[in-house]
Amino acid sequence: MFNFISWQQFICWLAIVLILYYILVVFLYYKRDIMSKWTKRNATPSGAVGRSDYHENDLFVIASTLKTGIEQIVDEGTAHGWIKEELLYALSNRIQQDYKLRGTSFQPAINNHVRQLSLNSLQISLDDDDLVRLW
Repeated sequence: MFNFISWQQFICWLAIVLILYYILVVFLYYKRDIMSKWTKRNATPSGAVGRSDYHENDLFVIASTLKTGIEQIVDEGTAHGWIKEELLYALSNRIQQDYKLRGTSFQPAINNHVRQLSLNSLQISLDDDDLVRLW
């Protein structure tokens, strides 16, 4: 070995290089997880809600409002004795206003709610094609 490097210096530098190597490997392997935690921590100042949580909460509020609107439409249809086409037309107009829910996890829940309400209140059975037309 070299005369001007001691074994202690060699082992110390080898340990530093190995630690840096493993930090790099861990960072490359878990890059997405580390970056998502880092950005989430930096994006949420003391007590504030993060963007993704705000977006989810915003969609939840829209879905709750839509649910109430659908219930009002079904109640109106029950009072006036609507047929299936009238119900679908009114529901489609209301659901189109909340287009942000299309393709989210709220869409199947809204579809199930519409199906149950129409069957229980109006005795109108809606199939999958009818529900697709609503959106």
